[in-house]
Amino acid sequence: MRRTLIISGLGLLAVALFAVGYFFVFQKTDSNTAGAPKDFFSAFFPFGQGNRASEKPTNEASGESAQKVTARIRQVSARPTAGAWFTSPSGTTTPPHIRFTERATGHIFETPTDSYAELRISNTTIPLMQELLVVNDTALLLRTLTGTETISNAFGVLNATSSQQSLNTSALKGFQRVAVAKNGLSMMTVTEVLRGSQIELMQPDGTKSRTILLSPIRSWVPLAGDSRFFIQSAPSSGASGFLYEIKSNGGLTKILSDIPGLLSVPSPTGRYILYSGATGVKVFLGMIDTKTGQNYTLPLKTLATKCAWISEDAPRVFCAISDPLRGGTATLPDDWLLGKISFSDSVWIIRPIENTAHSLGYLQEIANTSIDVLNPTVSADGRFALFINKNDLSVWSLDLNRDQ
Repeated sequence: MRRTLIISGLGLLAVALFAVGYFFVFQKTDSNTAGAPKDFFSAFFPFGQGNRASEKPTNEASGESAQKVTARIRQVSARPTAGAWFTSPSGTTTPPHIRFTERATGHIFETPTDSYAELRISNTTIPLMQELLVVNDTALLLRTLTGTETISNAFGVLNATSSQQSLNTSALKGFQRVAVAKNGLSMMTVTEVLRGSQIELMQPDGTKSRTILLSPIRSWVPLAGDSRFFIQSAPSSGASGFLYEIKSNGGLTKILSDIPGLLSVPSPTGRYILYSGATGVKVFLGMIDTKTGQNYTLPLKTLATKCAWISEDAPRVFCAISDPLRGGTATLPDDWLLGKISFSDSVWIIRPIENTAHSLGYLQEIANTSIDVLNPTVSADGRFALFINKNDLSVWSLDLNRDQ
């Protein structure tokens, strides 16, 4: 009898504990928390939940509960990236979206510029991705590391529908460098061969390839405007740099010459070329109008590849200006390109023809971390800048319409 009473008592105690646990899990759960547990066992074993809550905006916020972006600057992703770009939702007047790829997995994500919501739009795993170049919203060029120093090239078609979320790829030939026309209709590749380099024009999927130039110089760097292509000598402080426009028949027109450490960034149509030169730690920034041949000296100094075009009707550029180097021992642009030194940048909007510059602030003060701007780009509406922090390959966006 006594044993029966003990067993009954233990049973009643277990039921009471279950009821108390149920009450605290379900009745005390914050109704405003996204992804709250919906059953008892999920509450105690919350692993693998689809929607995760956050007390502050994070890159993993998703769904209707995702907070709106109110900050002037935003870390889009802390994960190292192989490429980030803007895309505009079709048929809408909403702000542009940002897409980026994870360097480790090759997965592609999308997030609005005005929201912390994040959606994975491709779960195709492509490990060791080094670089992603955009042809258009659904076509991409992928460059992956397949050996110690071997880069493989592929053309990818993105299927971002919720049922597919895939990236279908096809292998391309083994070129070393590539530039994609801004209109997305063609690309130019440079392939190092035994006696120099082979320069080819082709469609982005690798079809209709034809050689337009064989050169004894192996290190040409291809650049592109809307439909115009250029080749630049490899940038080095110890060598005079040259920039040529290259025609579809292989003809060359000299644009710039005898500039040490030359780096160049064509405008969207290719009419204007923003360029920089460097000797030691001394840097200058200029712009040339290829239509008139007129040269402009800009009021600030930086490496041209730390700039992006906003517009060219009345030329405006977004530029990251680096802190002056102290000690004078670095060699630019070589040491920066090779990762031997890093910068902490401020950001500006420059009008080359008017020779004016407007400060947007010092990134370390705005973002509370040191940022060395890499691969900047500006949205089509001119409102947002997007760039990678060279220090850790994280992705950042900045609202250009807000000074504070």
